[in-house]
Amino acid sequence: MLSNKNYRRWFVQGTGGIIIFGSGLSMCIEAGFFKYSQPPTWQWILAGTTALAVVMAGLILMIDSIRYRIRYEREQEREEEKIR
Repeated sequence: MLSNKNYRRWFVQGTGGIIIFGSGLSMCIEAGFFKYSQPPTWQWILAGTTALAVVMAGLILMIDSIRYRIRYEREQEREEEKIR
């Protein structure tokens, strides 16, 4: 039962992290283009900073999801050892 929770958490968190990371990269590129459309300086700096925060949030979620995968695999190994 526990391993199913770990697998589900890994899958959802990892997938969410990848989506958020990709969105953040797109936002960074958009902020770069926004800079050259001559807006006030604070607007493109705010857009770029927000984009970098989104990228980092996605990266943290992806990296953090790895621990749930490790827990899932360890639980699977323990169950296999019990069967033997």
